[in-house]
This record gives sequence, C-alpha cells and structure tokens, in this order.
Amino acid sequence: MTKKLSISLIMPTFNKSYYLDLTLSALRRVDFKDFEVVLVDDGSTDRTPEIAKKHREHLSLNYLRQENRGRAAARNTAIAAAQGEVLIFIDDDRIIPPHFLDAHWAKFSADAGIVTIGPLHSVFTLFHPELFDDPSYCPYLERHRDQIHDRAVPQVFVTADDVLTRLPQILHDWSMSDPWWDEYCMPLLRHYGGDLGACPIQWAIGTTANMGVRKADVERVGMFDDGFTGWGLEDTDLSYRLHKAGLRFTFVPAAVNYHQMHPSNFAAGKAEWARNYRHFCQKHGTLDSYLFRHWAERTLTFEQIEALLCEARAMAVQDQGDGLEALLATYLNLDP
Repeated sequence: MTKKLSISLIMPTFNKSYYLDLTLSALRRVDFKDFEVVLVDDGSTDRTPEIAKKHREHLSLNYLRQENRGRAAARNTAIAAAQGEVLIFIDDDRIIPPHFLDAHWAKFSADAGIVTIGPLHSVFTLFHPELFDDPSYCPYLERHRDQIHDRAVPQVFVTADDVLTRLPQILHDWSMSDPWWDEYCMPLLRHYGGDLGACPIQWAIGTTANMGVRKADVERVGMFDDGFTGWGLEDTDLSYRLHKAGLRFTFVPAAVNYHQMHPSNFAAGKAEWARNYRHFCQKHGTLDSYLFRHWAERTLTFEQIEALLCEARAMAVQDQGDGLEALLATYLNLDP
C-alpha cells in the first residue's frame, strides 16, 4: 500500500506565469519534504505550462490543465487529485519561506478538528505602472521610487533565480505588511489574543491565500461551491461551512506567506464580490452570513457583530419573535 502524503498544496492558476515561477521556486526551498503541489491550470494562455514543466524536475508537482471554469472548480479538481492528509491552500502568486509547511503541519500533528490560518504579508517582485492605481500600495511604491527607473513601463525587481539563491534577503528588502490583513484581521486577532475559538466570526478571515484543513473535512462539507464565479467569497463560503460543521480556526503566526503585488481590476472585482455576496447570503440565510458584509465594508466592528449575534441568540432562547424579526430586518438585506 502506498504511504499517504502528509500535505497537498492546492494551487489554482490562471495567466500568472511570472508570479507562478517565483512561487514554485520558493516551494523548492521548503524544509518540509513530505508534500506535493497540485497545480491546476484553469485555461491559461501564457507560459504557465512551460513554467510547470521547468519545476517538475525539482518538486513533486502534479500539473493538471482544464478549460477555464473558475477558482472554485479549479480547486475542486486539485482536491480530487490530492494525495495528502492535509490540504494547504495558497495562491499562485504567494512566496513562502522554508519553515511555512512545518508551521502548519505542527498544528495538525497536535490537534484534530481544526483549520489553520497563517498571516499574510506582501512582497514587491515586479513593478507595473497600474500598481499606482491601488492607494494601499502607493506609500510603499513611493519608498522605492529611486529603484523605479520609469513609472510608465514594467520593471523586474526579483527573479526566480533570486528566490532560489537569496530568498531571506529578498524578503528583507522587498516585503511589506498586507493592507487587508493589517486593517481587518489583526484587530480581530489582537482582541481575542490569538484565540480564534472565542470569536463568533472566526471563519471570516479564512482565505485560501493561506489556510490548512484536513482533506476529509473539506470533502465532508461538500468542497468548494462553483456557483461563486469571478473574484471573492468562494473561500469564505468554505470557511463558513467548516465552522458550522464544528471545526475550530487556529492562528499560526509562524506560517506567514508573501503576496506578490500585482495590478487588479478593482471595478470588476467589486462587481464580482457583490454578486458572490448575494449568492453567499441567499445560500445560508443566516444573520452572521449577512453581517459579514458589514465587517468587510467596515460599517460594523467585530465587537458590534459579536454583540448582535449574542442578542439574536438571547431573543431566540427567550422566544422574543418580534424583537428578533426586527433585528433581522435591519441587517438582512442584499444591497451592497
């Protein structure tokens, strides 16, 4: 009988061959050895097949290619093929340090029924003029303005060879904090002292940029819902279902990874997120699923959300139907 692998890294990709090359280069440096990479190419038209072939000589890399069907479907393809006991989700533009897998695995070796969440940072590997369109990146870009030779053209700062030969220096020189992680997740973690088990919306920071869970648990809750299309919330939906199934979210400070900054279509992303939010709420129809938007848009703090959920539970126990109905009517709407 073939020995089961410890970890399968689940990674969908679509037309990010430059960033993927650096991501796979970093995976070649990891200390943990009992793992595979399941890379699902979701219909890329760039150099992705060439990059995958380059790294297959150095990694246990299962490269699968399919027609473009979206992130959720690509991850489901990867999960079905995965041989590991534990699935670690990362994106195709994430650089991981050598200890990353060890940090996740240590938690699974010591505990059952958990989902691991690692912190998110950013790293500057390739300059695009469109990066200045993202206000959250502008202060960092300004700090490196002397290295940007021409703001009108792309410029490479970090190569795959750099990642292979001097990763610690690269992370020291070019990394920065992640705006979303710092603004949304760190306040929640500080409030609960890192103990996410006490947080009623612990699932809200579960993102496939850096998350681990046993394969059996993902299969038990039904994998990813491919009704989510475009960008956003397919990972939130999975995290929500894992939470409702009784799994506890555990923060792993040492399991940090680094997002390679790249341009994004914010208008399209916002529209896709709004559409997926409607799908998420219509699917679950619960107060906490609707309150997620208020946390994401910062119209309510997590403390306020916690208080509202406690109030709703108390009303339900005391059979205060009118009060509960009024509370739900205030927050259960789908208009972004």
